[in-house]
Amino acid sequence: MKISKKNLVTTTFGEVAIQQKADIDRNSHAVDRYIAGEHMNSEDLHIRQWGVFSGQYLGPAFRRKFEKGDILYGSRRTYLKKVAVVDFDGITANTTFVIKPNKERICPELLPFLMLSDSFTRHSIKHSKGSVNPYINWKDIANYEFKLPPLIDEQKRIADLLWSIDDTIESYAKILNRLSIAYLIELKNIFAVKGDEKKIGDVAYLHYGDGLREKDRRDGCYLVIGSSGVVGKHAECRVKGPGIVVGRKGSAGEVLWIEEDFWPIDTTYWVEIKNREYMSMEYFYYVLKSLNLPSLAITTAVPGLNRDDVLLKAIRVPELSVQSRVVERFRSIQFVKDDVNKHILNTKNIQKQIINQIFG
Repeated sequence: MKISKKNLVTTTFGEVAIQQKADIDRNSHAVDRYIAGEHMNSEDLHIRQWGVFSGQYLGPAFRRKFEKGDILYGSRRTYLKKVAVVDFDGITANTTFVIKPNKERICPELLPFLMLSDSFTRHSIKHSKGSVNPYINWKDIANYEFKLPPLIDEQKRIADLLWSIDDTIESYAKILNRLSIAYLIELKNIFAVKGDEKKIGDVAYLHYGDGLREKDRRDGCYLVIGSSGVVGKHAECRVKGPGIVVGRKGSAGEVLWIEEDFWPIDTTYWVEIKNREYMSMEYFYYVLKSLNLPSLAITTAVPGLNRDDVLLKAIRVPELSVQSRVVERFRSIQFVKDDVNKHILNTKNIQKQIINQIFG
């Protein structure tokens, strides 16, 4: 998109954005929803979750009123780029800026994209105070200078383009959601597959992972796997991939598929199939995913999964040809998910490039 720089006008954020500081009495106000920092996602202009007052304790900081169409901006750790346009009335904490666009100076639909620009974020980070939980003051953010097309019509043309890109991203996200539902349905369908009734221990071993402290790891190409995924690399491997790792401590019950050779550490179990002509490794991975193993975890300070509890779980083992068909359905879903995710990433990159071209 070609944007002429000749007629751009130097503007400050304080000239186009108006901070809203109205407080409300939660006990007498009809509003029943609130937004906290964890309800806002990084670089996502949409509010997808919120809290309700019923049964919730909210500290005195939650008193700032917002209205439908306002922009919320997380003033803490601004490198997270938490900017969102709300589509309902509610309250938030006084650490979240509630902003209305100055319609005389900027197209309202364009303002949130300005706040997502790298230039805006660099300014807010530079002027943030504190080290543990850095925050920005309004007066410091209001001094941010940028170039803006002077004509509202031109601004609207840019905003329409950026929101149309956002609509495309949202459409892809809906496809991803449908694919995730299809994946869950396939997992449930595993219980209906006809086959020999067995226990996990009849078809597979769960071996303890080997301790490997970070200071003992040597530079290499082999993945080191913990209960939640890759935690480093090492010069040696313990298990040939592809393989399955099950979280033993920490992310207990988490089931991971590892394509490459790897080293599972002592917070994990790794799987050995007893008879590959009877049970496919990849099919067994989906069997384990379907069993909701985290529900078996013993709740302590560090959740743990008892191996015997897993080995006693009942499963059905169909013929290898049936296993192959089930695996192929999962592969098809994953293939499309990967493709959609690529489209989302590419589309977001295009949107970011346009934002930074205008406000960079």
